[in-house]
Amino acid sequence: MSFIDTDLQPRFPNREFTVDAQGIIKTETNTAELLGLISRFHNESGFELLDTISCTDWIEEGVLHLNYILYSYQHNQTLFVKVKLPRELKEDGTKRTVAELPSVSSIWPQAEDFERELWEMFGVNVVGHNDLREFFLEDWQDLPPNRRDFDTLKFVNDHFEFRVGREDAKSVAEERKRLKELRDMEKAKLSGETE
Repeated sequence: MSFIDTDLQPRFPNREFTVDAQGIIKTETNTAELLGLISRFHNESGFELLDTISCTDWIEEGVLHLNYILYSYQHNQTLFVKVKLPRELKEDGTKRTVAELPSVSSIWPQAEDFERELWEMFGVNVVGHNDLREFFLEDWQDLPPNRRDFDTLKFVNDHFEFRVGREDAKSVAEERKRLKELRDMEKAKLSGETE
């Protein structure tokens, strides 16, 4: 029997679990059930490690897909808990999602860093986090940069100056070889003069 049959399904009889080709167990929930469900996976089923929280922007569907990737050392099992969050941003200028995501840092303290990244890079409105502040970006006023509607090229063109590149189009490898030969000839000439 599988781990789903012996442990998960008896504890979570109304929940659907699938297993992918790599043996990863997957289930889906909503934001209202997330904290309670994650807590039960941790406390009752031995998923003691929060490996990461990943986020993918499905702009075509109007949602952010978040995966809480949990691991159980006891059972040697990986579990993905998927949550779909509407990607719509508030109109108050904060550039944070209208929908709220509960913090899981009370279960796994390392979640604080993952949630700060979600808050900053995707605009996910994390509720219950003790320290939501800049993590990578300083004084960022633009759309969160990992969202697919953020125009990276426009941002770079608006904020950075480009330096002039090599205009001679010489091969770098050939030029280094030529310069090395010149140095070697200079060394040989100097050693011949000192003898």
